[in-house]
Amino acid sequence: MRWRPLRGLGPWWVVATVALVGLVLITVGGHFRVGGFVVAASLVLAALVRAVLPPARSGGLAIRSRPLDVVMMLVAAGLVFAVFFLVRTCGSSVDQVGGGRAASCSAELQG
Repeated sequence: MRWRPLRGLGPWWVVATVALVGLVLITVGGHFRVGGFVVAASLVLAALVRAVLPPARSGGLAIRSRPLDVVMMLVAAGLVFAVFFLVRTCGSSVDQVGGGRAASCSAELQG
C-alpha cells in the first residue's frame, strides 16, 4: 500500500489538520485572530501529544529529546499566541479578542 510509510507520522496528522484549520480561518475566513489562536492551540496540542505518548508512537512529532520537544513547542505556541493577540485589526468589536481596533481604521469601521 502507498499509505503504509505515512503511518509512521502518527498523530502528527491531527496536529497538522488543526493548524491547517487555523490557516484557513486566517486566509479564507477572514478571522485573523481566531485563526492565529487555533494555530497556537495546534502547537499546544502537539506538545501535549509529545509529552504523553511514547517516542515510538509520537511519529513525526518526535524530533529531539522529549523535554526539548515539549518546551520548544510550548514556546512556539506562546509566541504565536502573543503575536496574534497583539495585532490590531479593523474588524468589529465582536471580532476583537484583546488588543482593540487599530487607530488607522476608518471611522465607519470603528463605529
